[in-house]
Amino acid sequence: MMSIRPRPRQVVHLAAYESYQAAGNQYTGAMATFDVYGFPNLVKGESSSAQIWVINKGNGESDNVNKIMSGWEVNPDIYGDSKTHFFVFWTADGEDETGCYNLNCLGFVPVNGAPITPGDSLELPHGQTRISLKIYKSRDDGDWWLYYGNDNIGLTRVGYWPKDLFTTLSGHATVIAWGGMTTSYEGRSSPPMGNGKWAGRESATVRNIQYVDTSGGGYDPPTWPAGLHIVETHRNCYRATTFGDGMFHYGGPGGCVR
Repeated sequence: MMSIRPRPRQVVHLAAYESYQAAGNQYTGAMATFDVYGFPNLVKGESSSAQIWVINKGNGESDNVNKIMSGWEVNPDIYGDSKTHFFVFWTADGEDETGCYNLNCLGFVPVNGAPITPGDSLELPHGQTRISLKIYKSRDDGDWWLYYGNDNIGLTRVGYWPKDLFTTLSGHATVIAWGGMTTSYEGRSSPPMGNGKWAGRESATVRNIQYVDTSGGGYDPPTWPAGLHIVETHRNCYRATTFGDGMFHYGGPGGCVR
């Protein structure tokens, strides 16, 4: 009988900031401006991205996690190329049976006249640009709306995730996060994050970081200790600087194999 070789385990690495987690916290949105970069040498099994996460962890069980994400990514598995793409994502059960990227399943609803469509390539003629994103739960209809632009002023609607997609996230989020992420197969060297440089003045930046209320208005995260907390899963490969003035730098060359 022919044996089937098991698929390698995928390893996820983060350099990000997330909201202070305490019982009773209820978040209704987030916004930020991201530097955008390209990694034309990525291959299948690898990805590098930067995004906003909007999450409700429910009772803590993995299959009860509701999640929304949006940002930019290089992901040959999804797009069949190594270009940089604008993306959206959702799941209502920890990616068990529900959810998808972009418009690959019923879920995210694009609006007419949107400035960009999920999955579109982001042209990078000079190697870098910026995009601004805002996600918030509208008090008018209860849906989670996504806005897009090149700065944090004059953002335009892209579409929305209907509240009926979700269970716990139909009400509010319990975790908000901003930052970079890479994926790779265990045993394979992980790809660069941000612009591939160590976190500092010359690395990728997330700026204009704010929470968003149900009217679409932004407000600053509180100061320490109830403010944002750093998440670095492997400091030998990726790091983030101290958060301050609504921004932080992040990134790294990669090279982790587990």
